[in-house]
Amino acid sequence: MRYYIITVITLVSVGNSQPINHFYFINPGAKVGYAFGENGGFTYGFELSYVRTGPTWIEGKYGVVLNVDRLNELIKYHIGVEYIGGAIMGGELGPSIIVRNGEIDYGIQATPFLSIFLIPYYSHTIVFNGNDINEVGLFIKLPFQIEPKRKNVVFPIHE
Repeated sequence: MRYYIITVITLVSVGNSQPINHFYFINPGAKVGYAFGENGGFTYGFELSYVRTGPTWIEGKYGVVLNVDRLNELIKYHIGVEYIGGAIMGGELGPSIIVRNGEIDYGIQATPFLSIFLIPYYSHTIVFNGNDINEVGLFIKLPFQIEPKRKNVVFPIHE
């Protein structure tokens, strides 16, 4: 455990070999969870986010997120803004379109999460007809850096 902590601190602390201010990532992922309440049950879906970050992982990151969730006969489409502060905590907020048995409803969704590759989350969707959705679960996301290409003095990613 001690070597893991030393490695993480070293990777976070080491600067870049070129002066670049921001990095951009596309983060596709899947999610599984459980929703509580009247329309509860297991839920699953897909998420895609586009995130901008500073030259170190300690600085905040922000971007947009799109996701589609399935819960029993319900499908939820969501777009939101996302912010990840520091190294591990973040949240996102935005409107949702909920399709249930052919009927369309609208809502607002807020999701706090812990920002690591396996991302535990809690999500609360305020559905305007009063049937709010509360869920907990796990995102599995993979970050893909797009531009600019980052050169790291410890592990050269691009030459």
